[in-house]
Amino acid sequence: MRRATIEAAGSRIRVIEDGPGTRRSAVLFVHGVGGWAENWSETIERVAASGRRAIAFDLPGFGESTAVAGARYFDPRDPFYPAVVDGVRRALGLERPHLVGHSLGGGIVGVAGVVHPRAWRSLT
Repeated sequence: MRRATIEAAGSRIRVIEDGPGTRRSAVLFVHGVGGWAENWSETIERVAASGRRAIAFDLPGFGESTAVAGARYFDPRDPFYPAVVDGVRRALGLERPHLVGHSLGGGIVGVAGVVHPRAWRSLT
């Protein structure tokens, strides 16, 4: 499993990933409350074994990602979490990845789909 740190939405974001380095067949995973990227470790291994690039990251303030002071997480005019998820997508150069979330991550995925509808191949 590869590890990296990127910048997105004013946070230093820790990323883990496995699988081929393609931009087109990627799956991006979003964890839930009290979670971190490693919650997806077994899933990443299986998705990577299918030939896809599988990526998970720590949301700001979780795991090893830095918190962002004053973030308005689900602000109706400018929600923070969709900016984070899309920022991660852009920082990694992903072209319309599949977006998957559980718990809070499921809510984030849903809002990201509304805010950035053309950025994702599918939402789960």
